[in-house]
Amino acid sequence: MDIRKVIKNLDDDEDVRGVFHEFPLVYVWQWIGGFLLFLSPFFFLYLFLKWESLGSILLLALFFSGVFWLYRTWRRWYYGVIAVTSKRVIIIRQNGILDRMVSQVDLDKIYDVTYRHKGILQNLMNVGILYLTPGSFEKVELGQIVDPAAIQKLILKTQQEFMTTLLPRQFSEQDLNRVIGEIRSLVGEERWQKISEGDIEDRQELINEVRERESEEKARAIEQFFGRTE
Repeated sequence: MDIRKVIKNLDDDEDVRGVFHEFPLVYVWQWIGGFLLFLSPFFFLYLFLKWESLGSILLLALFFSGVFWLYRTWRRWYYGVIAVTSKRVIIIRQNGILDRMVSQVDLDKIYDVTYRHKGILQNLMNVGILYLTPGSFEKVELGQIVDPAAIQKLILKTQQEFMTTLLPRQFSEQDLNRVIGEIRSLVGEERWQKISEGDIEDRQELINEVRERESEEKARAIEQFFGRTE
């Protein structure tokens, strides 16, 4: 399944690590009901033929109702997925043919990922219920998935990689001197000396000012500079 055909707002540099469907037997009664409805015209074919036109209409109605039921069940299973990308976890719930709900949780907002095996069948088939805890909110049930331990491991590993990319980079000596030189020219040497000799509040005021008017990168450079000189 190409998740990009369903989710249109993925970033160009966003890597899809995995797309996982629910265990097909979660919909076992829907599958059985659809097949029975689909096959029922053949069991009563003789009776329908005796009813002539009315029988033909009923036969076709049952046949196409079975096809519609099976297609609806397949669509719920196929499009109801969990997708793990390099930046987020996407939960898609296909409640009907034209009823789709999409939720997205950024990896840095995930507090916990757990799973649960419940009952003999789930343990025998290695199927479990996967849960996601976004921040301080309650657990969100993602569905009954095959090998939930592997998916839990994938989410946590991808989250760790993503969090690493969010860490502020350390400037080299040359880059740091260049940025600090720009800031000193911007604020003036007199004010810079006062800030350098002042307290933490003066420095934080400058950092906030640069972050708002210039860029986050230059604000981090000031933080690194003062952190090195302390």
